[in-house]
Amino acid sequence: MLLEWLRGQALDEGRRYGLNEAVVVARGRLGDLGAVDLLVEQAADVWPHRNMPAVEALRALLTIHGVSRTFGVESLSALMASGATEAARLVGVGLSYETGANILPALGDPSVAVARAAYDRLIVARGPAARLESLMVAAETPGPAQLWALAVLARHHPVEIRPLWEALGSPLVELPGVPADVRTAIVRRYAPGTRDTDPRWLLEAALLPPLDDLEESDLIARAVAALGDAGLDPQQPISAAEEYRQGEGTYYAIETAAGTVLVSTLGRFFRTHGSADVDEIREALREFRHIDNALGNIIVDNLSVYDFGERKPMPVRSLLFNWQD
Repeated sequence: MLLEWLRGQALDEGRRYGLNEAVVVARGRLGDLGAVDLLVEQAADVWPHRNMPAVEALRALLTIHGVSRTFGVESLSALMASGATEAARLVGVGLSYETGANILPALGDPSVAVARAAYDRLIVARGPAARLESLMVAAETPGPAQLWALAVLARHHPVEIRPLWEALGSPLVELPGVPADVRTAIVRRYAPGTRDTDPRWLLEAALLPPLDDLEESDLIARAVAALGDAGLDPQQPISAAEEYRQGEGTYYAIETAAGTVLVSTLGRFFRTHGSADVDEIREALREFRHIDNALGNIIVDNLSVYDFGERKPMPVRSLLFNWQD
């Protein structure tokens, strides 16, 4: 029997090509309740090619066995609210949303990832939980759901959230040593981040005024002109994508008589590369902020950003001068 054979397959942590995941998914689709815990963990994975088949297998188990036998709780809402692990509650949020259940309470989950899962669904939802009245109650009720409810309001309804945010003490993620213009540029580019991002970053992004600044081409042209006026013989700017011949980035590299300059596309920021003459370049680019090592190495806490397969907080330098394939 196929199910017996699948159960007999040893799950090797080092096994490649997703064979472990495929075996577990197949067991779930065939009704094997012994695969539930493994499927829940897989369904909570950040990668769609892993989580989507696992969710399908869990749906199959629910069809065959029902909620109580599959998860040991009376409802999907109960799984969302009281699942023993973060992964279980993440699955509870997703499956509850599919059935039309109220996922608003999940905004108060102690796990940022679980609360974010509810946020991501509520900003596109049309049910009672996403109505203005429900969200306003959540935003005005003291507790862990307040900031997330405000963030949903900012995305989903034409509501001025600043008074509510200020009433909460204008909460921001502290980032000592990072100037306001650098912080703003990073928030504009990278919020809302990935699923472990603090809701305060989402609110900060929502409260920023409309962008009124130079276009990317004008920004780079201004840097080239300033370098030329200083007699540094700037060469043709090369974008990060051109430099690596693929992907996209947030900077241009400019070769000069004083060395290589990297100019960010996110604002008036530059850094030097290699053995460049920092003082000479800094004098030429006086209207640009120099991102030195001290500033560039500061980690932007609680703003989770995708970086070559990882999702994590990154340093200022890597955010302003970024490349991804």
